[in-house]
Amino acid sequence: PGRTYFPDAEISWVNKFFLDAVHLKIKSFFNHHADIFPKDVSADDGRLKAITVHLQHSGKGKILDAGCGKGRFAKSIKEFYPFYEVHGVDISEELLKDIPESVIKKTGSLLNIPYPDETFDRVFCVEALAHTLRIEKVLKELVRVLKSDGILIIIDKNSEKIGRLEMTDFEQWFDKQEMARRLSKGGHTVEVKEINYDRYQADGLFLC
Repeated sequence: PGRTYFPDAEISWVNKFFLDAVHLKIKSFFNHHADIFPKDVSADDGRLKAITVHLQHSGKGKILDAGCGKGRFAKSIKEFYPFYEVHGVDISEELLKDIPESVIKKTGSLLNIPYPDETFDRVFCVEALAHTLRIEKVLKELVRVLKSDGILIIIDKNSEKIGRLEMTDFEQWFDKQEMARRLSKGGHTVEVKEINYDRYQADGLFLC
């Protein structure tokens, strides 16, 4: 009686409570283990280069680091390309504390990115998609905040290499065909490739 949400429909409460619990677990993990995550990235890291290849030194516009963590990629991009307005969104308030003032930061979930439609010229998501259960929803959100002529860059680990690194129990990795198929559903042009990372040459662990 007196409810104002979905007055003519019944919510699937079991699903809602499960997703809320997972969301809280992920947020709690990153808040409590913030010290183990790096806040810097080398200028010659292949993941950073996979993003900057789509930027221009004289260009202007807005860029979003979705699931930015401590903002190591966002910070580097702002240093190299000062004319861009760089934003970072992350679920963890503890991780966001390390982001410099040069990057505009917001606390938020990739399931509900706190920006209007078509805000950004470039959106990138590095090793964050793996930490959500609702992949399709996150992809829709990333595309939603991207301008129609923008570029979305997703970098994450290859499921063919599971076992190479330790994983959390809520983490998932992807394969080339799966990600290309998911993104192609919206009529987008998709390119998938293996990239360098840290000091290592491309060996299939990281996909862009």
